[in-house]
Amino acid sequence: MNKEKKFTIAHQKAFLRQAYPNGHLYEETPSSFFWKYSVHPSPLSGTYQFKIHYREGKHVDVFAIDKLMLCEGKKKLPHVYNTDKQHLCIYHRPSEEWNASHKISEIVPWISEWFYYYENWLVTAKWLGGGIHGGKKE
Repeated sequence: MNKEKKFTIAHQKAFLRQAYPNGHLYEETPSSFFWKYSVHPSPLSGTYQFKIHYREGKHVDVFAIDKLMLCEGKKKLPHVYNTDKQHLCIYHRPSEEWNASHKISEIVPWISEWFYYYENWLVTAKWLGGGIHGGKKE
């Protein structure tokens, strides 16, 4: 049983505001919220907007806002839960790389890294970001 102290939704929103003051909280309820932000993964990268959907006691869901391109010959985005929704796979849920005892703000660099590897995938057609997705190591 996990005895780590879990952060409340108020704590999670405060951590995001403190770490990323340019982010935007919206559709807030007592037990959930959306947060919008953008990242620029490298000096040669574009800027990518994303939103986080957090429901207390659940996993963090991350979605790309702008329509992501597919690389030539591919029909799906790499390392996502759903291509149409652009629901990004940022961490391995079963191993609890992230859970409510961590700050949501800690995954923003992981999101930026996902977009970095996405840009590489557009050129190489290979996901070089590693990870486990769909039960298979990538």
